[in-house]
Amino acid sequence: MGTKALLLGTLLPLASLAFPDHLEQRFPTVPNIMEFDCSVIPEVCANMCYGAFCLNVGTGLILDNASSTLKRERRTAAGCAPNPNRCSTKNGAPPGINCDEYPFASTDIQGGTKTRVNRCVPSGQNSIQGGNISKFKRKHCSGGCNFNVGFANQGSAADFCPGTCRTIIRLLVTEN
Repeated sequence: MGTKALLLGTLLPLASLAFPDHLEQRFPTVPNIMEFDCSVIPEVCANMCYGAFCLNVGTGLILDNASSTLKRERRTAAGCAPNPNRCSTKNGAPPGINCDEYPFASTDIQGGTKTRVNRCVPSGQNSIQGGNISKFKRKHCSGGCNFNVGFANQGSAADFCPGTCRTIIRLLVTEN
């Protein structure tokens, strides 16, 4: 997967990213990329690309060991809380669908924007994404860190990455 990964959203080397002083001291920038295989989770990748590139959230995130309360606030800001949310069967969504937020509830955003986005995605894809986040945290930054999101095997999700934001907005409005 690593050789096919495409890190999008930042043109600067990781070492030159500027962070607020308090974050730079608390969390190191890890040389790793949290990589997602878009051939396995295309709907989730579409949501991440939309947030990262069309809403200019970017791919630089901060895994900051957020409390349950802060995670809930982030899910609410993205539109995935409270439950039932728009992706719930109680609101007309089909079974097997979850609300996926980007940036992840367990992360803050590098830079000034606090924009968050959501998309109704298949539950299995959302679980795979959550597993990848947990594995990355255990392996690379259990104490918190700055990192970048990467996308491998974009395939059908490639339409949702840089350069196609008008299409993305139309598709998200009509699909959701």
